[in-house]
Formats: sequence, structure tokens, C-alpha cells
Amino acid sequence: MLKKIYAAIILVAITAGTAALAQSGALKGKVVDAANSEGISFANVQIEQGGSPIAKTVADIDGNFTIKPITPGTYDLKTAAVGYNPLLISKVLIGGDKTTYQDLKVTSSAGMLPVFEKVEYEKPLIRPDNVQGKDVTRAEFDAMPSKNI
Repeated sequence: MLKKIYAAIILVAITAGTAALAQSGALKGKVVDAANSEGISFANVQIEQGGSPIAKTVADIDGNFTIKPITPGTYDLKTAAVGYNPLLISKVLIGGDKTTYQDLKVTSSAGMLPVFEKVEYEKPLIRPDNVQGKDVTRAEFDAMPSKNI
């Protein structure tokens, strides 16, 4: 009897762990110079929610970055690099089991005082990793007709 209880507990733990991992999203992109589209090496990239940092990373030598796992939701994306103005992209939508792609174009700060550039996130019409189906935002989902069961 005790073996069955232990087996049930282990099964529930494994199932719950798999379900929790299945709900995370990812953010990939590249930090580039706005003037010549060259990758910015070792730029700091951070996502925030409500002003609190959630996750951060450093871009590689070509400017590519990946942040994962991320709980689905809406975030602000910040980047900063030496010699460039900081950039903030607000309202970036991260979906569950999906990778969101967002490139960051930063401007040079040579000879200028630092200015924080703020850009609104625009949902892309076509996602590169969407091979079937379509994306539906929370507002679109809530507006869909349904039956009360």
C-alpha cells in the first residue's frame, strides 16, 4: 500500500513539473547599431515587469541574445551598451511555448548626453516560428463566442 502511495506522489510530481515547464516562453533577438546594422557585442538585455527586473542576459560577440524561460505575459525590454543610448521597448508580449523575436536597434551616444529612447512593441504580422495556426491575444480570446458549459 505504501509503495502505491509513493508511486502516485512521484507520478504527480513528474506530471506537475512537465506541465510547469510547458508554459514558459522565450525571447530571442539581436542588438544592432541603428546606423550600420552591425551587431553590438556584449550589450546588456533585461526584461522587466512593473519596474522590477525579471530576467537579464548579455549579448554574444555578434549581438545575439536569448532569455528563457519566461512566464507568459507583457514585459518591458531594456538594453544598454557602452557607447550607445539605452533603449526601452514597452509592452513586449511573451506567449507560452513560443519564442518571441525582437531585434533592438540602438543609436550611438558619441558626443551626446545619454537619452533613453522608448518604443512601443508592435505585434508582428507573421512569426517566423509559427508553422500552424494563428496567434490570439488575450483580448481576442475573451471576445470569442463560447458556450457556457
